[in-house]
Amino acid sequence: MIEYESALIAACVRDEESFMKAQDMNLKEDAFTQPQSQQVWAALSANFHEGIPHSKVELTMRLVEMFPGDAQALDTWMTSVSGEVKDITPASKWLDHVAQSWQDRRKSAALEEVVALSAGGAEPSEIAEHLSSKLAEIEDSTTLEDQRMQRQRDAVIEHNRLRILGKAGLIELGIPFIDHQCGKIRSHEYIVVGARPSVGKSALAREIMMGPVKTNNQPVMMFSLERPVDEVIIHLASTNCGVSVRNVEDDFEPNQQKLIEEQERFANALGKYLFIHENIVEIRDIEHQIGLAMRRHRPALVIIDYLQLVQASHLKVSREQQVAHISRRLKLMANQYRVPIIVLAQLNRGNVQEDREPELYDLRESGSLEQDADAVWFLHRPKDAKMINGVQERKFIQAKRRGGTVESFDIGFVGRITKFDFNPVEEQTFTDRKLI
Repeated sequence: MIEYESALIAACVRDEESFMKAQDMNLKEDAFTQPQSQQVWAALSANFHEGIPHSKVELTMRLVEMFPGDAQALDTWMTSVSGEVKDITPASKWLDHVAQSWQDRRKSAALEEVVALSAGGAEPSEIAEHLSSKLAEIEDSTTLEDQRMQRQRDAVIEHNRLRILGKAGLIELGIPFIDHQCGKIRSHEYIVVGARPSVGKSALAREIMMGPVKTNNQPVMMFSLERPVDEVIIHLASTNCGVSVRNVEDDFEPNQQKLIEEQERFANALGKYLFIHENIVEIRDIEHQIGLAMRRHRPALVIIDYLQLVQASHLKVSREQQVAHISRRLKLMANQYRVPIIVLAQLNRGNVQEDREPELYDLRESGSLEQDADAVWFLHRPKDAKMINGVQERKFIQAKRRGGTVESFDIGFVGRITKFDFNPVEEQTFTDRKLI
């Protein structure tokens, strides 16, 4: 049977919540008796104190850095104990056992020191002071938890004070329709945007992404899993300058030059205001990149285009369970880093076949999306959608919003420059519309 401390280490490596509970109890390396446990704990703690995301890849890299001669053996040992721990549910019991054993050893060591002082002829007052000092160092978990809760109370009071004053907690996109009709995005929200293919969810994501950049010069982050970076940039440029990407090579030279200059301007924003990643599909790699970004340039929001392309290949479970895991990790990251995470998602064919507006249960591959999300927005193209002066009818549906309302809005979509017009499609000339 696996020992308590090995089981605890396995749980802490696999599960960030178990590790954070152990951190709250202020465990040190000497809380463990096995050399392997001590080394792995030292590496986990080093990553934590440097703000590095909790992941097996980062842990392995840290072990190689701290214990180069033992790293391979430690990796083998971790794989072995992890294989024995099939369920981390008893992690709290393992933690209590390790913490109690650690306290008992420290108390025994303190008593031995007192005996040695007495045998050495120390004064009773000196002995009493030494024992009192040592026992004060051996704080129990209740005291540590009280300290943690006080820090949490202070943080909550300050955050809400700033939020009430309008100085924190809300992200202004500069898109009046979303900022006022739907409500500004909160700093911890996990938002799912669902639509069938070719309805415009990527175009909406690009418009949302540019909001903080244009409004407050804040950097933004996107994981573009379907399109390469150059494609994202040229569509941003097209939307902004009003020149269509379609058959642009046959367009007039002034329009071609205008699009060239505009895409150069957006390309030069890469690594400054726009942080766009392509070819990153594993949720652990996405977590790692978000963690790095939050330490380096703190983006105002994160967009993932789109969920069905994200993988969790380290989990040997069904795709539905993988999507549930991915969704939960994204929700936890939004809370942890207090950054809005907006995820695009495909819908099932049901609403198209039944000729109806999408519902929450149409979210593809997992019902956990509607449970985890703070908000769910749908884009819908009605079967009989009107097209007037190049503007096609769309519906924007807020199907869920914590603390908000469920609403449906008629809007327009200008397909030639992939830009939304957040007004109902009505009989008016194209030039009357403020598209840019």
